[in-house]
Order: sequence, then structure tokens, then C-alpha cells
Amino acid sequence: MNSFDTSLPFDSSLYDPVFGEPSLDTFSACLNARGVYESQRFALRLSPVVHELVNSIAEKSEAGDAAFTSEELQAYSTYLHETVHWWQHKGATSGFIRSVLYPIQTHSNLSHLGQIVTALGPQKPIQVLALKGELGLLPSGSTEAGYAANTVTNNFMDTEFYLALTLKPTLDVEIYQNPYFEAAGHSFLITYSLVLGAIREVIDKDGSLFPDPKILADNLTELAQRRVRGYYYGSEITRAPVGLIHLYEGQARFIQLQFLALSCDGLSIAEARSRGMLDGVYGDAFREFLKISESPEPENLIDPFIALFLFICDMSINPTVGFPAPIENYEDFFLDADPGIRFAILCKAVATDAPELRAFVTNYSLEEYRVLAQRLGEVTGLGNHLTDLTRLKEHASAHHDAASLLDEHRSFKFVPNNIALRVLIGEFLTFVSDRVETPEFFCWTGYWLTRGGGERQRELWLKHLSLFSDKADDGALFVRRLSGRDEGDVLEVFNQFFAAIILYDLSKQWVLNLGPFQLDYSWLTSTDSPDFLERVKGVFRKNYGVELDEFVLLDQPPLP
Repeated sequence: MNSFDTSLPFDSSLYDPVFGEPSLDTFSACLNARGVYESQRFALRLSPVVHELVNSIAEKSEAGDAAFTSEELQAYSTYLHETVHWWQHKGATSGFIRSVLYPIQTHSNLSHLGQIVTALGPQKPIQVLALKGELGLLPSGSTEAGYAANTVTNNFMDTEFYLALTLKPTLDVEIYQNPYFEAAGHSFLITYSLVLGAIREVIDKDGSLFPDPKILADNLTELAQRRVRGYYYGSEITRAPVGLIHLYEGQARFIQLQFLALSCDGLSIAEARSRGMLDGVYGDAFREFLKISESPEPENLIDPFIALFLFICDMSINPTVGFPAPIENYEDFFLDADPGIRFAILCKAVATDAPELRAFVTNYSLEEYRVLAQRLGEVTGLGNHLTDLTRLKEHASAHHDAASLLDEHRSFKFVPNNIALRVLIGEFLTFVSDRVETPEFFCWTGYWLTRGGGERQRELWLKHLSLFSDKADDGALFVRRLSGRDEGDVLEVFNQFFAAIILYDLSKQWVLNLGPFQLDYSWLTSTDSPDFLERVKGVFRKNYGVELDEFVLLDQPPLP
């Protein structure tokens, strides 16, 4: 891309997100947040101004014009930043688990939810029914429904604990005091057992790659009985120095900054900091990286040390123990699978075992990425994530279940059963296939979209743009035109996918949230009409056989 005049002022409205995230200062906020980085809506959103400038770059590129303005490049850097978030949520193992947990929370509990509504009628929330069951306050003859309510509540809460602890570790104090919290390792193993069970059903029915989830549950019982730290009630929590919110934002920001530095002839770290581009979560992971690796800060954004930081972010957010690789050491599993703990271990290894890596990356090459993965995997004992992801890629191409799903994904004609999970797994497997072949592109994208890019990089960029986005003149979601796929098929998937997302949102509200159902889906449609609300209610009715308007709203019972 052409450079622009660095004397022109940077405009934060062009390079910073417009849509602020909900406050995540408390665990309760995490429970009530309806999407973190739109991750439960699977959507990329840009401001109208950024949309227009990104469209301008696309039009100029089509015409062979590379004379981009500074405003256009700043806007495109935001588009890149938000696209990296899409990759994190669809293609990094940590983000993929977070994404599929949304449908899995509902699907793994469907039979229990049906049992509860049949026995006790439509009452909300189920969490209160579970507590009433424990206190003996449910009607006689509904003992089994009480057990089901307890199971559903615990399954939802364990996965929510996992999501919160990995996202923002400082929530651990509040989580530790929550009566539903057992231990960090407990929440991790429950989460992974639910994920493995659901994914096996889609791409590995014979268990040739993934173990029976019951094995994880059996080990959990044994670990708790032996009082292994992290697996029994009251066990101390090992707090990571950063969470996924810091790693995701740090990775996306520094990819964005490298793009800007290479586009504007030398934006420095000091200049980025002075403009507030490293404030808060955007710079927290980098500051911890400097501290733990005992390293001085470089001046140049195109420095081997910055490339190492981006690699460590990439390796941290891609734990493979438990999924897709087996668990070999259950005692350390939840530490090896926690992205923030992985980050700390990798940073410390730079200080103590591999200081030469600070200056290692100069070409942003595939070979350099592979060397880093092997070297740091060995010195930390975390293993080589590329090796594990390659095994998954081979399974996807050879196993009938996975190959069939990839055929559905290529044509965008999906089996309707559990369509959201099928779409997400298809996106993940396709991304994994490309990332094991070209990990350098997804790790150092700012470099490859400017100085180092060619036709292959352009193809990867276009192939992995977000499925769903808003438009410059409309905040509702739209499906992106997908090359080689019938527009009618894509629109049908869009409608089925978001009908499922609405069901998952309503199910989570039913289980966990006091008060009436919240039916604000203005993020999905620009026409909040009575007809649309009737369709929303119809989604719930179709799956549970009751009307949202029929629910009795429960208060928290007094504890004895």
C-alpha cells in the first residue's frame, strides 16, 4: 500500500472501536452481557465513516489505484483490527471454545429443560428452581425436576466461570465467593467435557480423534478426592497476569499498529502511546510482556521483539491440550489450557531460557514461525500447537464426519440440525487448514498486508473476512456475499443461524436471569416490529412448547 504524509494528524475516530464494550468489572456483568466483542452475535461492526473509507479503498484497489489517503488507511487499520477479532473467535482454539459454548450451553441441556417445563410449568429463572429444590420448596413429586434444574444451573454456571476466569482473571475474587463455584480446574474440565461431547457428535462420532468426555468427568472426581490444587472446593485460584481480553486486544492492536507503521513510513511505539493507542486493554499484555520477559522496549514497531510479542500472543490463545490434543497430565491441565497462564510461562521463557528469540524474527516467515513454535514449546513444556492443529487438519480431510461437514461449509448448504454449531465448526476447520500452512500470515498480518503480501495473502484475507457485518447506513446485521456460494443458500443459513442465536440467548436468560425476558434484538434487525417479535417468540415456542408470555417470574427465596 502507498505511504501517506505522517504530518497529517491521526484521528482516533478512525482507528479506535466506536462500539464500546459492556463493563466487565464484575462477574455479574459478564453473566448479563449479551455479547463481548459481539462474540455471541458473530458480527463485525464499523462506524459509518469507517465503512465509507474502507469501501473507498476497495473501489480504488479494484481500479488499480494505490493512492490511499491517511484517513482511508487509518480506517482500514480498524477494519483489520476487527477482522483479527473475528479470527480470534472463529479460529483460535480459545476463541472457538468460547464461540461454541453459546450453542453448547443450550443443546447439552435441552432434555433437562424440557423435563423442567413439563413438570413445573414455565417458571423463570431455573436457577431459583434449583435453589428451591435444594431447600425442599418445590411441589411434591417434582424431585427429579429439581435435580434437572440443579444440573442445568451447574452446567451453565461452570461454563460461565470458565469464560469469566479466562477473559479477565481479576474476577476470581468474586467468582471464588459464588456459591456455585467449585474450583477453577473443575470449571475447565466440565467445559471441555461439554465441548468435546458436542464436537465429537458432529465430526468424530467414532471417537477416532477425541476421547469420550466421560473420561474427563472420571478424572475430575479422582482429582477432587485426592485434593489436587485447582480441583476441589475451596482450592486456591492461580491468577494469570492477563486474560483473553488483554491478549485479544493486544494482538489486534499491534497487528494494526504494524500495518500503520508500514503504511505511514515509521509510526513509532512512543507516538502510538502518545496518541492513546496503548491505553488500557490495548497495551496491558505488552506491558506484562516487557515485565515478565525482562526486556527493554524497542523504539520501532517493525522490530523483531514486536514480532515475538505477536507470536507469544498467538501461541497463548491457541492452547491445544484437551482440544484437539488429549490431556496427558490432568493435574496441570487447567494451567496449560489457560491462555493467560500460558502467556506468563512463554514470557518467562524468553527471560530465562531463550533470550536470543528477542531478535530472531526478521523476515516474518513460515520457517521463523515454526522455529518459534518448536523452541518455545520445548523449553516451556507446553508443546507445539502447530503439530496438534496439523493432526486436526488431517482428521478433517480423512474422516467421513468431518469431511462431510467441510463439504457443507464449501457449498453453504448445511444439515439444519444444530446449524449454528455446524457453521462454527466448519469455519474453524477451514481456518485451521489455512493457518497450519501459513501461520505467519495470521500472526503478522500487518506486515503481510503491506510490505510482504502477494496474491496468496490477498486470497487468505478475502477468504477469512467475517460472515456477518453491519452496513454504513444500517446497524442491523447482513450476510456477506460469499464467493462460489448461492446467495439464496447463504441467506437461508443466515436466517437459521440467527434464529438459533436468539434461542440460545433466551435459554440463557431463562436459566440465569431474574425478571422478564429481554427481547431487544435491534442489533440484528432495523425493524423492531410486532411481527419480528412474534417470530422471536415463535423460536422459543417451537423448541420448548410454551409461550414467553406464560412464564411466572420467581424471586430469590430467603435462605435459612
